[in-house]
Amino acid sequence: MIELKIIAALAENNVIGYQGKMPWGKIKEDLEHFRSLTIPHPVIMGRKTYESIGKPLAERENIVISLNPQLIKSPSGIYLCNNLEQAISHAEELDSVAFIIGGQKLYEQTINHPLTSTLEITRIYRNYFGDAFFPWININEWELSQYVCGKECDFETYARRS
Repeated sequence: MIELKIIAALAENNVIGYQGKMPWGKIKEDLEHFRSLTIPHPVIMGRKTYESIGKPLAERENIVISLNPQLIKSPSGIYLCNNLEQAISHAEELDSVAFIIGGQKLYEQTINHPLTSTLEITRIYRNYFGDAFFPWININEWELSQYVCGKECDFETYARRS
């Protein structure tokens, strides 16, 4: 059975995006952390997240969920599917771990999914204006298991409470 891990960077007010971009831009420390955790595992994302990245992520199977796959401009290098169940099934054929990398709708679908065991959260300690948000982390369901203080951001790992 596959283990799903959610990975997200979010502002103090839970903003994860604005108009298809991260409002804080690129933070090298966060990008390195993201790469170190997700390579070589499959990454599952929604269409809007894929379009905001603009290309498949190297050294990982890129699984993109879209109800309208014809909207994706360059499907080369990605595996397209219609729903989360198809995405999980494909990821399970490849690995025992897959990362959910966004966006908002996918985070909302998976934060309470029974296969989701871990949240890897990058905290950007500022508020940002945004139009995409990460769901609130319910401390009755999730327990902080690791905290690493970085230079520009902090990294939190949450494990599902049993």
